[in-house]
Parts: sequence; structure tokens; C-alpha cells
Amino acid sequence: MSYPQKSNRSIDYLNSLIAVGENLLLIGHEYAAKNKFIEQPKTITWATQTLKFLTDLYGRDSIFAQGFAGCLNTGDRYEWACIRDGLHVLYGVQADMQREPPVEVSSGQILDNIFNRFHMAAIQLRTRRKDHSPYVIEDEYDVQDLLHALLWIHFDDIHREYWTPKYAGSSLQMDMYLKSEKTGIEVKKTRSYLTEKKLGEQILIDIPHYKQIPGCRKLIFFIYDPDTLITNRLALERDLMELSSPEFTICVMIRPKIQ
Repeated sequence: MSYPQKSNRSIDYLNSLIAVGENLLLIGHEYAAKNKFIEQPKTITWATQTLKFLTDLYGRDSIFAQGFAGCLNTGDRYEWACIRDGLHVLYGVQADMQREPPVEVSSGQILDNIFNRFHMAAIQLRTRRKDHSPYVIEDEYDVQDLLHALLWIHFDDIHREYWTPKYAGSSLQMDMYLKSEKTGIEVKKTRSYLTEKKLGEQILIDIPHYKQIPGCRKLIFFIYDPDTLITNRLALERDLMELSSPEFTICVMIRPKIQ
């Protein structure tokens, strides 16, 4: 359903059409006892104006325009029951115009939700039905594969293992690059021998290379730490995010969150 322009003028006009229709319905009850049809120009004018209003507002093929047209008889005569049914359509339009349009979710909010719920998806895949092998995350490649699958639900332009231009004589591969969102994603998974210091050093080496990617404006480090090996998460996140600039934003997502 498309959301119409909720101008005061269109709302007032809708209310006036409803008022006219309700008045015609009262007259229709009087006619119903004597004659099945209401024969008066006002009814035809009301129906014509209402159908044009709904078509202009929602489109000819919309559920409201089609629904109202279906309530009308062919020819110049309209049953009072058709006016009643047509009014119900207008009441639906009135309720629709009072609704707020859906809030658009940004790509950043979508990514946050994926990272925040990644661990729940990983746990679910570990427990599968009988005779099916569990999907167990053992290294960074396993994290990348699951994250890549989750990203496809919301994004179309995903580049895997995206090469950076040469910097200081070498190139690196970014794990994933969402080109339309101008956002790169680098995945890390904590291990017993990968200390916080070593992890930070790896990321510091990566950042200058990823800044060379044309058009890239944001870099997210998704650090999957299911065993809570990072003891000072806030310090690591703060130190790395402070390397951001107005032209290049650095985000650090260490998940799952500690309750």
C-alpha cells in the first residue's frame, strides 16, 4: 500500500465525501422500502467524485479504488447497499490516512542488528535435527561464511575478498565490501593465542590499506568473541574508533555483548 500525501486539503475532501455518502445512505433507507434503487443525480455525482479522488490518491489499480468501484452498479442507478459498502471503503481510507508511514531502516541499523544477533544464529546452527551435521564456528572463515549468508538477506551488492589498491608496496583483501553502502567489513575471531595487543596491532596494519579503496567511507571490524577472551572491550573499541576521520569512519563491533 502506498502512502498518500496527507495534506489538510485531501483529508478535508475525504471527510466531505464521507458526510455526503452518509446523508445519501439515510435517504437510501427511505427508498429501500418502496424501490430497490436510488435514482438521483446526487448519488451519481458522489460516486464519480469519490472514485476519481481514490484513483488520484492511490492509483487506479489500488485496493481502495478497485474496492469502491466494485461496490457500484453499472448504469445510472445505485442501490443503497452499494452506498453503504462504498462508505466502508472510505472509512478504510480514513484509517489509512491516519496511520504513520513505515519508518525507513538505514543500512547502518540493519548491520547493527545482524552483528547483535549473529551469536544467536550461530548457536541455532550448532543444534540441528538428527542426522544433520551441525554448523560449528571454529575460525574466521566460518564467521565470514555465516555473516555473508546473513548479509544477502538485506543487501545485493556484496563483494567478497575485495582487493585494496597497493599501499606501501602491498595489497590486502577486505573480507566484504558493500559497495552501494560504501562500507567495508573485516572479520576477526578471538583465539586463545591471539591477545588483545596482537589483535589491535593487526587492525592497525589493516586500516591504512582499507582507506585506499575508492569510495569506501566506513570500515567495520566485526570481532566475534564467543568465549569472552577480550577482557577490556571498551578500551579496544575506543582506541580504534578514535582513528576515525570525517572522511573515513571506523566502527568496532565486539560480539556477543557481555550481559
